[in-house]
Amino acid sequence: MLFVDGMNGVISHNETVQWLYTLTGSPSRLLAKTALKLLIVFVEYAESNSPRLIGAVSRVDSERGVLPWTNIVEVLEEKNGADTELLIFTMTLINKVPEPEPTR
Repeated sequence: MLFVDGMNGVISHNETVQWLYTLTGSPSRLLAKTALKLLIVFVEYAESNSPRLIGAVSRVDSERGVLPWTNIVEVLEEKNGADTELLIFTMTLINKVPEPEPTR
């Protein structure tokens, strides 16, 4: 994913972005951190990737029957043994994804 060909593959395969978002809700902190880091790289790679991530999050969470960004919010709400690095990656991802423009 860190190379151009890999990133272009991820961009054209939204299921990979959906899978990475799903991994952010993993009980394994290492897995969740790695997924968050990769999503940050994805969003920083091109401005057009933010809407792709938003769409992936919406699809995953609507299929689960929960509100969008539930995995991310659950990381932030965790009270027992909060991992500082995990929280930093979570907030970085939130700050990198701009709020979608309202439709008229």
